[in-house]
Amino acid sequence: MSLFFWLILPTSYTVLFTPSLYLGLQRIEKKWTLPIQDWKRALNHFVILFGNRVTL
Repeated sequence: MSLFFWLILPTSYTVLFTPSLYLGLQRIEKKWTLPIQDWKRALNHFVILFGNRVTL
């Protein structure tokens, strides 16, 4: 199963997987030291996909 499937459809897997994914990302964020490559390009893509839900 893909990550998309687990995050979108409410199953017993999402109950276990989503909190651990969130906590893992929080831990990684604290250790992050390098700037994100191609962030401007990614941000432009997010604006196209999500419209005004993305704040610049």
